[in-house]
Amino acid sequence: MPGSEVCERFMAPHARDGGLVMPNAWDGPSALMPADAGFEAIATSSAALAATLGRSDGRHEVTRGEHLGHARLIGRLTGCPSTEPSGTATAMRLKTPLP
Repeated sequence: MPGSEVCERFMAPHARDGGLVMPNAWDGPSALMPADAGFEAIATSSAALAATLGRSDGRHEVTRGEHLGHARLIGRLTGCPSTEPSGTATAMRLKTPLP
């Protein structure tokens, strides 16, 4: 799916009435649970990613590339759009579509 379609799929629930509930996942397997439960998008957590890597959050110990790779992994495993930890959906705006 082209990146623009993924972005549109991610943004559509944000624009409709009623809001959007988007659970956080800390790794691939934890992202499968909300995806299987029917959630439309999965958020990532910088603290959770840092913890799974044995690093501190908020001290730039996890690189931007690692954050984006984490969002791609969650998107690939679940088929759901996912955010990178700043919540800006940078992973959805990349020129390369999610695998």
